[in-house]
Amino acid sequence: MHTNSFDEAYALPSEQAVTIALRTQQIIAYESGVADTIDPLGGSYYVEYLTNQIEEKVTQYLERIDELGGAVAAIEKGFMQREIMESAYRYQKEVESKKRIVVGVNEFISEEKTPSKFCG
Repeated sequence: MHTNSFDEAYALPSEQAVTIALRTQQIIAYESGVADTIDPLGGSYYVEYLTNQIEEKVTQYLERIDELGGAVAAIEKGFMQREIMESAYRYQKEVESKKRIVVGVNEFISEEKTPSKFCG
């Protein structure tokens, strides 16, 4: 996979542009999961598999909410707030243990300060 630097068309790429291109590649590779299979769009079997997984998990989750008496009842019982809290906790633990890679946060961290403006 290759991502061109934003200034590559008219000059030798600047260090800043190369860094942005590299970080773009790293985000695609580590955060999207696209690199977890050889050909993610080959015959779209992988996309179909992921879609089926999402549908199955959503259906199970909605059934849990229905068993609690619906969305309003689930909110009143604290279910939604607890789910958000537990999800945030799991996510943070995964980031801190590097089980979940977040480019620029827990991997591929640059020691230098990033300017607030990218161009100019």
